[in-house]
Amino acid sequence: MSASKTVAVFDRNFNVRCPTAFTEAVDKAAAKRWVKPAAYIRSAILDRLKADGFEPETELGG
Repeated sequence: MSASKTVAVFDRNFNVRCPTAFTEAVDKAAAKRWVKPAAYIRSAILDRLKADGFEPETELGG
């Protein structure tokens, strides 16, 4: 029996300028969680949006 798997579609780029210290901290924090920096940043943005009362549509399956 095969399980249904939802595949996330990331079809947009979001570029921001930030201090070098931010990128270094994100790299270290992402490595600590065993995820890529982009996934760490997406998760942080989603957490903040939810905290601010937004429920953005995601294709992450929950």
